Amino acid sequence: MNSISLEWRRPNRGEAPQVGISIDGQELLTLIREIEAPLAEDGQIIGAYAGLDARVLDLRRHFLGDPDPTFQDGAWTEVLVCADCQEPGCWPLRVKIEIEGDTIAWTAFQQPHRPGWSYEALGSFRFDRLEYEAALGRLVTAAEST
Repeated sequence: MNSISLEWRRPNRGEAPQVGISIDGQELLTLIREIEAPLAEDGQIIGAYAGLDARVLDLRRHFLGDPDPTFQDGAWTEVLVCADCQEPGCWPLRVKIEIEGDTIAWTAFQQPHRPGWSYEALGSFRFDRLEYEAALGRLVTAAEST
């Protein structure tokens, strides 16, 4: 089983907080940059993502695979958004989030604007549902207290 950490982070002073995601102690953004680096051709930008912000009003539903339509496309849920504009759909990193009994799985990562890029080397992640929901609960509580 993998472990997940979800927390609010302020990337720059004065900016709205964003959801930071770490898996097995590594930031998701770092993992994604490592996957994208060998795929990029000269001049292509890699890892140009930011965490989700407060526009995701129902964080619990979102991270349980039932996001607001603004942050989904079919079976995919956006977990990172465009670093420049932070608009949904502009430059998202998406994943399928599925509940499988006592496990929550993140599979099939994709960047829809680069259909030729494969994230298979990243693999999939499986989280203990109780631990995942506890991390999610802490994120939601922190959002409500700010």
